[in-house]
Amino acid sequence: MPDLTEWFLSAGERGNPHSRVPAWCEGSRAEPLIHGSKYFDALAASDPEAIFALVRGDLPDRTFLTKEVLTAATQAAPITNLKLTELKATKYSAEIQANYTINSRPQTQKFYVATRDDAWYLTTVTARLYVKSLSPADTGLTVNGVTVPEVDSINVFPGGYTLGTTSESFGLSQGKVVVESLGSSS
Repeated sequence: MPDLTEWFLSAGERGNPHSRVPAWCEGSRAEPLIHGSKYFDALAASDPEAIFALVRGDLPDRTFLTKEVLTAATQAAPITNLKLTELKATKYSAEIQANYTINSRPQTQKFYVATRDDAWYLTTVTARLYVKSLSPADTGLTVNGVTVPEVDSINVFPGGYTLGTTSESFGLSQGKVVVESLGSSS
């Protein structure tokens, strides 16, 4: 890790004597890599609230981000062989690479973290699963047992999802989908 004294400005270097934000001092620590680790630990523990604590700002719709849905997803497609690497970092942001296996396929995912109020926050924690083509309202589409409203997409965590239907007129022949990263599903 680079010398932290090169990353942060002292109070004098900041040039704002009226700031209430404390300046960096010896012993202060900024660790963006730990947030990538906390994210994957929370996924493995099926703990969406711990994941949401790593995000600052607007959170996505939580309909499919519950403990029950996440537990089923992580049991169906657990993440294994995790290795995190910090690719680059500044005093305000960092890029973390996660290499892991899910659905028997190796994945590489980049995560971005930003600092604010002396804390690091992940910028993205969910993926979009596009369901519009399945006409959720017409087919009675469910994902891990939860009814899907008439929407284009739903927010989900990485993991395995079982698609079903409450309709007696429709059936699904391929009822599984695995969200392998925050950028895609297969």
